[in-house]
Amino acid sequence: YTQVLVDGQPPVGDFMNIDLTRVERIEITKTTTAATGPLGIAGTINIVLRKAQRKAASRLSGNVRTEGGRRGMDLTWSTSGVSDDFSHTFTLSRWRRLSTASSSYVQASERPGTGIVREYEGEAHTPGLFESLSATGVLAWTLDARHTLTFSPDLGRLGTDGDSQE
Repeated sequence: YTQVLVDGQPPVGDFMNIDLTRVERIEITKTTTAATGPLGIAGTINIVLRKAQRKAASRLSGNVRTEGGRRGMDLTWSTSGVSDDFSHTFTLSRWRRLSTASSSYVQASERPGTGIVREYEGEAHTPGLFESLSATGVLAWTLDARHTLTFSPDLGRLGTDGDSQE
């Protein structure tokens, strides 16, 4: 004799398996009303579900640096969004890092009667460059309460460049 509605409509499927995190409130009417119809002689229970808020966000960040006449940079762009049955997240990242290594060396040998003799000495300077480009994403479609289809592509490239002077 009690009528059960979901968002003011007769439920589709088993309403007893609704995830409680999706429930915003439960309205109980103790008698029959014109809004709920004549089927709820003993009253009506209306389960009101939360509405998925459509949210979108984008972010762009970056910085630039220079070292030894070489430039370096970091740049990242990301975007995400959520709707009733679709969500997405994309990130594109590009970075360029500089590295510099310097060292000095001495080669010596020991000869009988003369002691330690320095044969040669030098310095090494090795500037290096590391670069990366990556793109990632997640696309998710909610087919129904129990099934979600997810696609997660990933793409990346890493490169290095260096020379040494002695």
